[in-house]
Amino acid sequence: MVESRSKTAAEFAAELANDPEYQKRLAERQVAAAAQGAAAGEDEQQLVAELRAAGIPVGSVYEFVGKSAAPAAAAPILVKHLSVPHIRVVREGIIRALSCSHLRTYSLEALKAGFASSTDRSERWLFANALAAMASLDELRPQVASIAEFAELFRSESRG
Repeated sequence: MVESRSKTAAEFAAELANDPEYQKRLAERQVAAAAQGAAAGEDEQQLVAELRAAGIPVGSVYEFVGKSAAPAAAAPILVKHLSVPHIRVVREGIIRALSCSHLRTYSLEALKAGFASSTDRSERWLFANALAAMASLDELRPQVASIAEFAELFRSESRG
């Protein structure tokens, strides 16, 4: 009986490096990612300029996502840009940047309005997640129709 042996990661990586179909798909993804990055940089220029004018030295709204929270001084500018047309990735960055409890005073009403007016399920999830960072489901349920659809976001163990 012949024993079968699993490939090592190095063997698999070498196989992919020599696979022309995989290399073609990889190159296409890299071109698309570069194009999206360029489009996002162009789209958020005005937002970044306004943040810098307010004394907030950033190069992208995504500097407030996952690394360090947006300062309170950024909140009015970010909220304003919720009503400015932006490409999807920049809009998502704005919503995510507002997903901090210390920004509640500035952003709660705008996030509730954004949730209520959005028809896109993934964007509604982003708004609900932002709301869950600063309010309880019981607090929002009477004011925000269909927020209960995202109740799992409000459970304390999911806020980990």
